[in-house]
Amino acid sequence: MEFLARQEGLAGCSKLVFLKTLAKPVATDPTFIELFLNKARIAARLSHPNIVQIYELGEVNGEYFIAMEHVHGHHLGAVLDTLRAKAQSFSPVLAAQLCTQVLRGLRYAHTLEDEQGRPLHLVHKNVCPANVLLGFSGAVKIYNFGIPFLKAGNRRTLYVAPEQCVDGKIDARVDVYATGALLAELLLGKFPRHCRDGQQLVQEVVQHPELPFALADIISCALAPKRDDRFESAREMVLALEHYVEAAGASQVTVELANFLCQLFGHSTNSNPWLSYEEGFLNNAVSSSVSAAHSSASQLPSPSPSASPSLPPSPVQASPAEESKESPWEVFQMQETLWEILPMNFKYILGSLLLAGVLGGIVGWLFQT
Repeated sequence: MEFLARQEGLAGCSKLVFLKTLAKPVATDPTFIELFLNKARIAARLSHPNIVQIYELGEVNGEYFIAMEHVHGHHLGAVLDTLRAKAQSFSPVLAAQLCTQVLRGLRYAHTLEDEQGRPLHLVHKNVCPANVLLGFSGAVKIYNFGIPFLKAGNRRTLYVAPEQCVDGKIDARVDVYATGALLAELLLGKFPRHCRDGQQLVQEVVQHPELPFALADIISCALAPKRDDRFESAREMVLALEHYVEAAGASQVTVELANFLCQLFGHSTNSNPWLSYEEGFLNNAVSSSVSAAHSSASQLPSPSPSASPSLPPSPVQASPAEESKESPWEVFQMQETLWEILPMNFKYILGSLLLAGVLGGIVGWLFQT
């Protein structure tokens, strides 16, 4: 479950954050809990302009949540769906610039060391459009580190390097492979139905008459079946993409991407974020408060019910006591239509009045005849 929340501090200081919790069906499943906590442990170490920042991990009554940086925009999957619906696509230069930003975040994670200077060997494992956030400001950020891919159709499996399915022995080059697939999807607009692996995808890119040969060569190298034939690192792929972008004489990606998203979605980049955010949020109009204990992102609190914030077990209307100003979190779920935000009792009353009116009309007609 995902929420848009506002963290409030002293003297009116506040900021919007993204709040993630485990869905009810898996909230008590040890496997999903460990995946959720592992995601927080990994992401808490990361601090880079192209990676979503984790602010806090909390737990109450056995239910965990993660508070992270809010990116006002859409995830790349939603952007691709909108482009397809409007018969539009990314330009080759913008696609290359976007993937360059993704790779910079990945390179930072791949080369991160602990406090003693030992490599952490972090790998994202699941680079795909749903895990890339695009901000209306032009920001490009990746998130959901450490969550292994879940097999969910042809589109997702094309992002999976062969070694991930064979022996599970992976390194940073699986992320290079996935970024190559990402670049291919951005250029093609969508994966052809007949593509079942990276090599078929490469053939589609090479045979496309409107795609630059330089980008086709980069994708071919990134999607090589053998990891030793790919780019050695994310940095090498960045250098190849930067060379193409520089040769094309492109401007800064933040300006290009901001203008592109504004034109695509048809509203100002300063528009109200909780009224224009992506479809990933729930559609019920609920406002509730979550009392939380603050801690720094670098020192995540150990899961302890006594020291953890109170998170509502389900999205229900907050009681007056919960809406006190002392609460540092205020959660807003998405609202789309007037009917969805009407109280349930009012809906029943309105329905009853309409039904009574119809029945009254029928009875009146019968007496007249």
